[in-house]
Amino acid sequence: MDTKVGLGGKPKLLTNWPRMLGNLQRETAFESAKFNADEDKALPLFCQQKDRLKAFYPEISEFMIHRKILGQCGGDLENAFKTRTTEKSSAEDIINIFEEVTTRT
Repeated sequence: MDTKVGLGGKPKLLTNWPRMLGNLQRETAFESAKFNADEDKALPLFCQQKDRLKAFYPEISEFMIHRKILGQCGGDLENAFKTRTTEKSSAEDIINIFEEVTTRT
């Protein structure tokens, strides 16, 4: 960990801990939010998960965001999503596929 002097003469570790804690909380929330086709709506879940990923991985590509979110579905749903998407799929395409797959299964 970086312990160089930061703002107010405090070590950087002490001045950065709120940001690090916030990122850890977002990452934990992302990992624990699993898609349930019976209870969840596609659009709110997708947008919330996308915001969480962007918060703790600001440099992540759109393709990896989509893969990570679709990976949270697990099993047959994940396979159904991944076979219908491409690397160039937009967020709108992903949400449409998401809703199409969940209404048919």
